[in-house]
Amino acid sequence: MNEPTTNPFRTARGRGFTAGLVLVVIGTIFLLHTFGVPGAGSVWPLILLVPAAASAASALVMIAEAGWRVTPAAVGPLAGCLYMLLLTAVFFFRLDWRQVWPGFLVIAGIVGLISAASWRHRAGGDSAAESGKREAVG
Repeated sequence: MNEPTTNPFRTARGRGFTAGLVLVVIGTIFLLHTFGVPGAGSVWPLILLVPAAASAASALVMIAEAGWRVTPAAVGPLAGCLYMLLLTAVFFFRLDWRQVWPGFLVIAGIVGLISAASWRHRAGGDSAAESGKREAVG
């Protein structure tokens, strides 16, 4: 009778609900801006913080479940969070794309470094102490 509880945001149904809610809010803000409602045009970039926060929370859950180690699965949500934060800054502060585009390359490089480090750790590039434990056991 006692069924295991799952996090509703980690299921396909929960993600669909969250995505739909975000689209409704974003669409409403654009619609208000189109009709000339004061303040609606300057606030919409803050909506991009919603998926950034969701990505950060997802990455944090994955990292916590892995014993506070960055796993390859956590790299994607972490990258999504960083890209959304940069996009929020671009739109909110009305930055020039010609000056900001290298930031996307920097984020891609950071994500590549984190990804490579997480795969190396997963493939057995652990610390010397853990290697010594494996040799003693095997």
